[in-house]
Amino acid sequence: YSVEYYYMDTCGHCVEFNNSGIWEKLNNITWVNVTLKKYNRSEHLERVNLLNISSFPTIIVIDKSVNNDTIIASFEEERTYEKLYNFIKNYD
Repeated sequence: YSVEYYYMDTCGHCVEFNNSGIWEKLNNITWVNVTLKKYNRSEHLERVNLLNISSFPTIIVIDKSVNNDTIIASFEEERTYEKLYNFIKNYD
């Protein structure tokens, strides 16, 4: 699985989350079945459009076992380290 975080430089919630360091802390964990990826909307607009991402920040889980990237889950809770860790752990 790929857990992917999409953000915009002009999004206040994104800036706050980026400044928290939570994503980087989670990315330093050695996951067995999960990779973490971070995408800036302006640099990956084609992928953002392909996945129909329209709000930011967005954190989703992609099933990489199929040929086409398929979103299987979206993180909708408060973006705390503990809640994100537990969310990712469900797919590891």
